[in-house]
Amino acid sequence: MTSLNRTQAQLKALGFPFIGIECANGLKIFGKVVKFTQYKIYLEDKNKDIIDVPRRIIKRAFLLIDGGEDNDGAAKVSRKN
Repeated sequence: MTSLNRTQAQLKALGFPFIGIECANGLKIFGKVVKFTQYKIYLEDKNKDIIDVPRRIIKRAFLLIDGGEDNDGAAKVSRKN
């Protein structure tokens, strides 16, 4: 539970950033973190839909920088190394 609180604090400090999640089945999900619980991460996509992703299926997650949008409305995907 301590690591969950630490992760929530880190996400709050970053202003609930844009992240990318790669699931175990190969699906990739991109969005802004809305809520973070012990079992799920809730993301808001570019259409303002809320997607809940169970943490047990997450293979890896990465922080996206430059979360601006290009002319077709899709978020720019650039990874922070």
